[in-house]
Amino acid sequence: MKVDDDLSDFVEICSGVRQGCVLSPLLFGIVMDWVMKNSVQESAGIEWVDGSKLGDLDFADDVALLHDSQDGMQAMTSNLETVAKKLGYK
Repeated sequence: MKVDDDLSDFVEICSGVRQGCVLSPLLFGIVMDWVMKNSVQESAGIEWVDGSKLGDLDFADDVALLHDSQDGMQAMTSNLETVAKKLGYK
């Protein structure tokens, strides 16, 4: 990395994909889908008119968790953190 006219020390990257790689968004989407499916219970969320539940809204790297109680929301948030940490996400 170059800052002003000085070069920083070499940084070795041992995992992941290169910036701009076409696989990056696809792999991120696959991993986030797995995380959400394994952390948000089908019974959690807010209830629609037809009786189905909506527990999360996801777009790119943004996640909105939905629940009808504060305790349920805390449990969902903690569970999401636990599952995501298994894959190195925080």
